[in-house]
Amino acid sequence: MFTFIEKILLCFCPCFSMKAAFTWFVTIIVGFMIRSDMFGSTSVIRDLFLDSALYNSKMHFFRADS
Repeated sequence: MFTFIEKILLCFCPCFSMKAAFTWFVTIIVGFMIRSDMFGSTSVIRDLFLDSALYNSKMHFFRADS
């Protein structure tokens, strides 16, 4: 199953001009898939055991100037 998910996520790689943005995309998608509660994007940080200092960086992924 992980191979299947990886194959699908890698199809999105050309959509991103920066590797960091693609890495956040994969992190957020996987986090939404495995999160244990429905308390929003903070559950991704909690369930993936990411440093809470990364919260603001993750939230930039959801913002756009358009």
